[in-house]
Parts: sequence; structure tokens; C-alpha cells
Amino acid sequence: MRKGVNRKLLGVAAAAAAIAAYLLFHIWSLPFFPFVHSDEAWLASLTRSMIESGSLAATEDFFHSTPRMPHAIKILFHLFQMPFIAVDWSAVAARVPSLGAGFASLLFLADAGRRLFTSRFGSVAAGMIPAILLSVDIQFITASHIGRQEIFMVLLMCAGIWYVTVQSRDWRVRDSFLLSLILGAGVFIHPNSFIIALPFPFFLWFLLSRKKSKSRTIGPLPAAGILILGLAVCAASAVAVSFIMDPDFLYNYLEFGREVGVTDHPVTRLSRFFSFFRKIDGQIAGTYFLPPVGFQLRLFLVSWIGTVGLLFIRKKQNSGKDIFGWLLAGLPLVAVGYFLIGKYSPPSILFLFPLGYLGFIVFLSFIVEAAKGYGKVSLQFSKAVRLAGILVLTGVFGFLLWNTADTVLPWRKSRYADYIEAIQRHVPGDATVLANLNTAFAFDHGKLRVFRDLSGPDFPGIGRFLAQERVEYILLPEELELIYRSRPVWNTVYGNIAPWYPRLKDILDEQGEKIAEIVNPVYGMRLVLYQDRKEWAVTVYRIKDRDYGKAPAGERQ
Repeated sequence: MRKGVNRKLLGVAAAAAAIAAYLLFHIWSLPFFPFVHSDEAWLASLTRSMIESGSLAATEDFFHSTPRMPHAIKILFHLFQMPFIAVDWSAVAARVPSLGAGFASLLFLADAGRRLFTSRFGSVAAGMIPAILLSVDIQFITASHIGRQEIFMVLLMCAGIWYVTVQSRDWRVRDSFLLSLILGAGVFIHPNSFIIALPFPFFLWFLLSRKKSKSRTIGPLPAAGILILGLAVCAASAVAVSFIMDPDFLYNYLEFGREVGVTDHPVTRLSRFFSFFRKIDGQIAGTYFLPPVGFQLRLFLVSWIGTVGLLFIRKKQNSGKDIFGWLLAGLPLVAVGYFLIGKYSPPSILFLFPLGYLGFIVFLSFIVEAAKGYGKVSLQFSKAVRLAGILVLTGVFGFLLWNTADTVLPWRKSRYADYIEAIQRHVPGDATVLANLNTAFAFDHGKLRVFRDLSGPDFPGIGRFLAQERVEYILLPEELELIYRSRPVWNTVYGNIAPWYPRLKDILDEQGEKIAEIVNPVYGMRLVLYQDRKEWAVTVYRIKDRDYGKAPAGERQ
């Protein structure tokens, strides 16, 4: 009896130590991994604008030549960020809500896995394996550390999976409605909410058509139909609020969709679909950090194909098809969602991972079950297969742990706070500055002007822009020279800089006073292909005379 108690206490202590170590790892690495992307500064700046204006219809304070229209499709994300941004204007504060969403995702997935797999493996800990694998996955850790919306989408997906596992034995009308609220909340976080919601009507149809319950008050098709209706109501609500903010919302949002490929021809979209996965696998990116996930994607694919194959080979013998078959639809339906939306954002690859790890454990359980069928021939064979499964699982966990450590540790010297401190030593926070968007955390609200805005439709020319905006300092990154010399290869970063970059250099030669040069191998260069190859320079200029005179020939009056 005492041995059993001691063993339980030892297990609890080990679990507590592992959780503590995991929390400490995130607290330690959150400030530097991954590098702070300009999207994080963009979203955090919009959150700050909403706080400063007291309105959720506020737009970015750094766009002056580019018209911006408010909408409701991100307001819930900004509401999550607001308490942290209000207390501390920093990249870490912008990232904390994402870290919280990541932890919550793991809790939901762990409990869903416990309910799905504990009876099959005879162990509560074994049921939590999908959450454990996801917790050490580098893509998940990356998403939990950046101030973007994707990790919140995964939180809703994991919450939805958990709710389905909890209620599927006694599914009622209210359950379809509540699930639609869980998933529909994503409409107010990111338009990619469609992708994470797409598998769930099938999940309900499959589960409820195979489970018999006297207390069930709704069939599989009505359950799926009510879910779809509830999701449609959530989407309509977001559109309605967006129309209140912007009467031309639909036209403006469709224009944005055209820019990012949402309205592309299906053939073009299909080509971009395969290119998306090829780039993720090869870590080919413009400005996004892409961690190495080729192994995981292949693992998910092999597990899916293997599980489907076992279902067909052992139709009668495999009892798991009614329990786990619904999960098999998840991965292909998420992939279909990517295609239908057509906006292949690299961070959205994370949507495959919770379902991928669930599918991997289903695959292992099917293999072990299939091996039991040969127990009459040799009991040793079944035990060998079980041992092999444990070894595979251990190997996968070990690889994921190594992959994460190998990816995170090299970044520990590239601290964003050091870059911001270097800027603040030379430029006052309340000065009007033209710089990269990734410098936003160095300046007060309304003081940053960004290079991306210089390709806007209302751009008056660089001389007039600097005069109108009363720019006092310019932070000129070395990357602009590389982009200018390589044009049009990198025109997607700032637009075509040729109309204004040569004139900007002339202005700096004539009226700029070089006061500092900040070198940084990461933040001095946004293009990941060139990052860390050398110490990239950001030159700080003070404008001596802000009377830029008349616009030169070719510059709009």
C-alpha cells in the first residue's frame, strides 16, 4: 500500500517538476525567440491605437498615405492584448496573451486525449501523449511566442475537439449551438477561423451516426446543420459590426482579398497550395521565421495514410474506426480550408498540428490492435509490436525535443530589447521618426512613420511626405539598398521603392546629420535569407533643416 502511495507521489512530483521546467523555458525564451516580426509590432500598434482612441474602430497610427478601413474580424484578439499593452508597451507584453493561449490549448488537448485514449492504452498519462508531443513541437512553441492570432485559432480548435469528446455521448441541440459559439468566436480573431471550423460538421455527423444513445435528442445531420447555421450567424455578426465601422466594408475587404490571392483562379490557387507546403518544408520565406517542420508534416501524412490503410485492410477486426474514424477527416479538411480561403499565410500551418498528433497516436493504437490479431500465432509478436510502438513514440518525442532545442538556443543572443534600447539611446521616444515597422516599440503613439507607407496611393512624394509629417529622425536600414539593387525581387516587402529611395538618399546627404549606426545581424535585416550573415547596419539620421523646399521634378505637388 505504502509503495503504491509513494509511487503516486513520485509521479506527481515528476509531473510538477516537468511542468515547472516547461514554464521556466517559456519565460526565459519568450523575449528572444523567435525574432520580433513587424506583424507583431503592427498588431500591437493597432491595439494601442484602440486604447488611445477608446474605440475598436481605430486604425493604425503609422499609415498616412495608405487608406485603412476598420473591421470587426480582429477585435477579439485586440481585446485580449489590451490589458497587457496598456500596462507595458513592449514586445514581451504583446506576446504574453499568445503564450496564455498556447497553455490553454494544451490543457484542452490533454483532456480530450485523456478521454479518447486512456481506456485504449490503460493509462491516463498515455492519453495525454498528443498534448505532450504538441507542447515540445517547435511550430507550436513559435506560435505561442509571437503576438499573432494563429495560436488563438488553435486554442478554439482544441476547445472544440475537447467539447466534442465530452458531449458526443449525449449530444443535444444546445451542444451544436455552444460549439458554434466556441468556433465562431474565431471570426472576431482572424478570417482563417473558417479553416479550423471546417472539419467539425463532419466530426459531428460521423460520431453521432455511429453512437446510439437513448437520451440523444438530435440526429447527426441536424446536429451538423445547426452547427453550420450557428457559425453562419457568428460570421454575419462580424460582418454586421464591420459595416457599422465601415459602410464600404465588403468592397474594401474584397479588395484586400484580391491583394493576397483570395480571389485567384482555382488553378492558380491550387498551384499556390502546393507551393505553400513546399516553402514550409524548405523553410523558404520572405520575412517570416519558419521553423524546421518537415519531419512533422511527413509524420502526419504517413500516420494518416497508414491509419486509412489499416481501416480498409481490417474492416471487421478494427474496433477503433467508430471511436477515432472522425479524426481522420480533420487533416484533409483543414487542407481543403487552406485551398478555399486561398491566403497561404506561413504561420497558419500550425492548424494541422493538433489533429496531426492525435492522428499519429490513433495510428500507433491501430498498429498495436492489428498485432493482437496474430496473438494465436505468437504472443511474443504482439508484445514486440507494442514495444516497437513505445520505441517509435520515444524516438519522435526525443527528435521533437532536440529539434526545438537546436532551433531555439542559437537565438538567445539576438535580443530585441537590446535593439530597442540602442535606438532609444539616440532617438527620443516622442520624436517623429521614419523607420521600419519593427522599431515600433521604441516610440510613443503616433510618432512612427514606416517605409511600407511610402507605396500608398496617397503618397505625395518623399520630400513632401517628410515635410507634411514633420519627420525629425530617419532610421535607414542597410536592407533598403539590397532591396533597391535586387528589384523587383523583393517588391512585396515595401512595394516598389525605386520612386522614392534615391531621392531619400539625396535628402539625407543634403539635410541629414548622421548621429549613430546601429548594427544587428537580425533586426537590421528583415529578409530571413540574409539575416545573420553579417552585422547589418541601421543608420540614424537627424534632419537638420525640415524645410524640404519644393518637390523635385517627377515628384507629385
